[in-house]
Amino acid sequence: MLKNGGFTTINAPGAEGGTIINGINAPGQLAGTFNVTGGTPHAFFDNNGFFTTLDPPNSTRSQGGFINAKGQVVGTYRGIVKTGDTNQTRHGFIWRNGAFTTFNVPGDDPVLGTMAFGINDIGEVVGDYVAAGDVNPDGTAKHRHGFLRSSKGDFTTFDVPGAVITIGEGINNPGTIVGLYVANGNMHGFVLKNSVFTTVDVSDQPTEINSINAKGEIVGFYSDSNGVQHGFLGVPTH
Repeated sequence: MLKNGGFTTINAPGAEGGTIINGINAPGQLAGTFNVTGGTPHAFFDNNGFFTTLDPPNSTRSQGGFINAKGQVVGTYRGIVKTGDTNQTRHGFIWRNGAFTTFNVPGDDPVLGTMAFGINDIGEVVGDYVAAGDVNPDGTAKHRHGFLRSSKGDFTTFDVPGAVITIGEGINNPGTIVGLYVANGNMHGFVLKNSVFTTVDVSDQPTEINSINAKGEIVGFYSDSNGVQHGFLGVPTH
């Protein structure tokens, strides 16, 4: 965690394969993913050093995304075969105070399913999904599409024009969405505001945007010409 120029290293209890922080809210609570022995990932919620593992009922693995000011954590999990989910489908979830809400984009693939990454204080969620049957012979997705889930549970899907992959990763309270897309084999960041896409490439290099705050400031990473990844903060010009 980076605050006022100082770094703090955080490890979830029981993490053997690493800890990843994907979100922080105004009260300073954290959300992310940690791996246990064997590499199985689990989502977590950290409230000032008190960690809670977030595994939805009947899940085999989970990963945590962003967290909003209300303490709602968004993420993704796979179902357990013995409960009838023979495909171990990907599902999105929202967690708050011990209660899970799970969801899938209507018409998503029964295996590759839905992945959720960002949530704002209103409860709107963004992520990506694979449409049913839109899968290569090796089981990988031909295309990925972005989605917005309203606080009422309604879905709107979107794609950057010309992209084979569009992933929504963050959304602020005014409703601006950020993420990444892939077109012609190249990865780019994007900002979606008022139905208009803006491409963001830091130093003309492959770029991914992970989050956006109410001021329109964005954070993410880019890879330089040597393949080394760097974090960045982007401040809008007015």
